[in-house]
Amino acid sequence: MELEEHAYIDDEQEIAFDHHGKEIKMPYKMSSRLIESYPRRTLEKTKDNVKKPEITYDAAVARLTSKLKKSVSIGRRNLEEKVTINEIIELYVPIYEARLIGPKKNVRLMRIDSIRKKVL
Repeated sequence: MELEEHAYIDDEQEIAFDHHGKEIKMPYKMSSRLIESYPRRTLEKTKDNVKKPEITYDAAVARLTSKLKKSVSIGRRNLEEKVTINEIIELYVPIYEARLIGPKKNVRLMRIDSIRKKVL
């Protein structure tokens, strides 16, 4: 008697990218208190200082799909894939900038990423 096994694998993951499309680890989870009340209005006011991400939505989805495929590396014959994207969030991070002007008018900039707490 031949038997055939049917399995269903459900996997949910998040992935975050920086401005250049490099994968980063976010230090916290998204919640409603972190989200601006009127994000479009705020972005419209500061549109000259805001950088758009270099990675497209399609490229981000492709990277997430490849990450999910790597995590499921079981031997399989027939595979039906269904990938559902619940939401894509563009998170704009404040970058603080400090200027230091030396005695000979030398100007130095220090940029600090407020999320990752790193000097850029």
